[in-house]
Amino acid sequence: MQADAGRLLEKASGLDDQAELHADAGRLEEAVAAAEEAVAVRRELVAVDRVAHLGELAASLNNLGALQTRSGRHEASVAAAEESVDLQRQLAADRPGEHLRDLALTLTNLGSVRARVGRRREALAAAREAVEIYRGMAEIDPGTYRPGLAASLWAYAWVCVTLRANLPGALQAVNEAISTFTGLAERSPEVFTVPLLRAYRTLADILDGLGHTEQAAEVRARLAEGGPVSLP
Repeated sequence: MQADAGRLLEKASGLDDQAELHADAGRLEEAVAAAEEAVAVRRELVAVDRVAHLGELAASLNNLGALQTRSGRHEASVAAAEESVDLQRQLAADRPGEHLRDLALTLTNLGSVRARVGRRREALAAAREAVEIYRGMAEIDPGTYRPGLAASLWAYAWVCVTLRANLPGALQAVNEAISTFTGLAERSPEVFTVPLLRAYRTLADILDGLGHTEQAAEVRARLAEGGPVSLP
């Protein structure tokens, strides 16, 4: 039995690597196929030892959902993301110290994929819950969890502007994300400059949605010039 589990684990890891390589090369159909097979193999592992392999299945499902989103299979990506969140909830209920961060991460992804298919209330709920979890963790350990909080705040703002919902709340969230990413980018520009610029682009979209078109145009112009952008 252990030999079988070891063989399956090696196969699943190899398929995950294949999916990543295909995705990096732009071969999304092949990437999705490899990720789907990896999920199937990890289901076999869970059947052998649920405790040992449930987290790996949840992670593979989250990866599959992300690839399905990139390939335009949005309904399928929602199903994968929802199952991943369900599994992470089970894991976090038993061992929050090990799995609460993963739950927040998968909730962030779930909010985004639900927004893409127009599931307004459910998308907002998932994105909001991710922010709440990260905020709680950041209060305890800001050095570790502030980047995740900033990312979840940006994701919540993106969901709001995509669905044209709670734009004032989205503005507050994205401004907090930008403030946090700015500080992080000063210390680690190679890691946080791209998320910071992404947050600024979402800020411009929110300003447009609120009717502040001149401010939105100014943000975009500053981004195009590569100069500093002032928050409204």
